[in-house]
Parts: sequence; C-alpha cells; structure tokens
Amino acid sequence: MSSRTGCSQYGSISFTRETVFRNRFRDLCDAILTRRKTWEAENRERIQADIKKFLRETETPSVATVCRRFGFSESYLLERFPDMYREITRAYVSDFRARCAKRRDILQQEVLQIVPQLMRQGNAPTMKRVLPLLSNDSAKDWTLIRGAIKEARRRLGCPSLAPFPRARRRVPDLKSSEPYHRI
Repeated sequence: MSSRTGCSQYGSISFTRETVFRNRFRDLCDAILTRRKTWEAENRERIQADIKKFLRETETPSVATVCRRFGFSESYLLERFPDMYREITRAYVSDFRARCAKRRDILQQEVLQIVPQLMRQGNAPTMKRVLPLLSNDSAKDWTLIRGAIKEARRRLGCPSLAPFPRARRRVPDLKSSEPYHRI
C-alpha cells in the first residue's frame, strides 16, 4: 500500500508494511481506503451502465463479444457481474437456437422445392446435386440435408435411394495355384 501512496518520495521515511503506515497515519489510510471503495463502486456502476447500453445497441452479442468490446476477460465479467453474465448467455443461447431452427426450416422448404425439380430433370436428388442449389440462409449440416432429402422423397412417394452394392473382395485361397487378382 505504501508504494501506491507515493510515500517513497519522502526519502528516509519508507513504509514497507501497511501496518506501519496505518499506525502512523490512521486517518490518511482510512481516507484512502474509503476513497478506493467509493471509486470501485462508481466504476462498477459505470461499467454496468456501459454494458447495458451496448446490449441495447447490439443485436444479441455473445459474452466474448462483450468482453472484447470492454477489454476484460470472461472470468472478470462472471466474477464482477454474474447476473449480467447469465443474462447475456441466456439471450445469446436463445437467439442462437432460434436462428438454427429458422435455418432448418429454410432447408426443409428449399429441399422440398429442389427434389421435385431434380426429378423432373431426370436426376436423382443426391446430396451432391442438392447441396449447390441451397441458399446461404439454409442449414448446411450434412445429416440435416440428408434427412430433408429423405423426407422430401417420402412426401413425393418416391423410393429411397438404395446404396450401390460394394464389390466384394476376393480372398485368396492359399491352397489354390491360380494367381490372386483384386476385383
């Protein structure tokens, strides 16, 4: 504490321990501590007000975005403003889930339009043919796309695409004299 108060400027008077400083200058030490607590409370309120203003101006930011904007770590936000941290997280997760659901819906609608179009052209609606025709707004998850294609084919009453049979590998017979050829 003495190094923060600038007591080293008095030359031979140096206070290496807070207790020495407190014993000699009790009133000054109490005033400094009171001022520090007041400043911390004001600073906390100011930061909280700035964060709330940023949240109103920005469309559902993540905790990382808020922390980057104000220059502190996520652990600082969690430790100093736990309610605000939970509020930001809850809003972001909710918004993220809503965006994912919207993208899945867009995917379903687009695939329901693309599959009949491909079938009219005489092409089987495969992943390779459907994927380039999807817009940027739809979900791009392979499992979702594959499921949407299957659902569209089911609704249209088309049989599902059976996978091509794989070539069976011939196992060499060690007793036979004929040469081994891979198929």
